[in-house]
Amino acid sequence: NTANLDSTQWPRWQFGVNGGYGYRLFRARKEATPYELKYIDKIKTGFSFGTDLFYFPWKSVGFGVKYNMYRSKAERDIRTADDITLQFLGASVAHRKIFTNQKTAIISAFWAGYQPYKNVARHLGQSYTMKANTMGWGISVGIDHKITPKLALSLTGNCFMGNIYKFKRDSKGQVENIKLPYDAFEDLARADITLGLKFLK
Repeated sequence: NTANLDSTQWPRWQFGVNGGYGYRLFRARKEATPYELKYIDKIKTGFSFGTDLFYFPWKSVGFGVKYNMYRSKAERDIRTADDITLQFLGASVAHRKIFTNQKTAIISAFWAGYQPYKNVARHLGQSYTMKANTMGWGISVGIDHKITPKLALSLTGNCFMGNIYKFKRDSKGQVENIKLPYDAFEDLARADITLGLKFLK
């Protein structure tokens, strides 16, 4: 039946929304104490959510754009706290493998784009905000499964990379530009796994 066959085909456009668990991949300092390591583990763990849009002019090869936000918040004591926001906005080249059942597809993509960083922090009792902008790149692999001809469930793993070598520090309206030495670059590497919906058109 041609009508039924057409209804199961994967269209060129798909828009997704997703959310899940994220984890920072930076390494703690070798001299960090067990007490500091416990706090660092809290900072590393957060939530990830975002949207993406793919266009496949060919059956297996296409292009995408993605927005992703990672949030992590931790407080060690009245003198120390961090509220971190990492974002990624980028574009990709993507590959799509459609299973023979026409209901399941795997999409893998390589991403490159813009990655802002913000931390509203309190260290040693002093409150300040750190901001930085840098380029980033990433890879993603996701499996999509149709639940209707126009809607699919999506399970995706992402890994984003990037480093900060300079940032702006705002403390009570006083802003200073700080450059980090090479061995003290802020590592923005993170991984996440998200569950979402894909709208197919």
